[in-house]
Amino acid sequence: SQMEIETARDRYATLYDFSPVGYVTLDGNGRILEANLTLCQLVGAIRSTILHKPFEQFLDREDQPAFRLHLESLKKSEGAHTSDVLTLRHSETRHRVRLESCLETVEPPGLAKLFRIAVIDVTERELLAATQETQKALMEVVVGGVMDAIVTAGEDERIVVFNKAAENMFRCPADKAIGQSIDRFIPERFRGAHQLQHRPFGQD
Repeated sequence: SQMEIETARDRYATLYDFSPVGYVTLDGNGRILEANLTLCQLVGAIRSTILHKPFEQFLDREDQPAFRLHLESLKKSEGAHTSDVLTLRHSETRHRVRLESCLETVEPPGLAKLFRIAVIDVTERELLAATQETQKALMEVVVGGVMDAIVTAGEDERIVVFNKAAENMFRCPADKAIGQSIDRFIPERFRGAHQLQHRPFGQD
């Protein structure tokens, strides 16, 4: 039984340390009591150097007030809480992270409080979102500046893009065209042919 307990403990320790998510346990004052290796990598420090230090010192100064508010919200209501996106600054590469946290009361009740926190790296997700926004803005500039009328419809054949040249060609402002069925701008006698040509695009 003792061997089984030790094996289970070692397996848990391995899973804890090498999880893709950073895990940290804070005392009631926000000092680090436990941290897995992933969290250490995120802050760019070895475990022994961060234990018993305030977690907020590893955050950008501008984000520290938001972190303190996050801890206060944990004290006031039960259950898991999600923080705003914060920046870890004690590493060669800054990481944008989101905290998933809960408050744990140590037995006996009232003796102490612990904050259990999962630190989720959202850096790549934010970079991807920023890249997509840049590409979208660039596309809007390109589509808006060409001389040809460009109309884009979604799978439901409702218009999502209606550029300036299309406004001039169809004598209809974009804000009135977007959301309308594209059939509105196809003469009735040609709608059947349009559907025959459009259908394969929706299937492939």
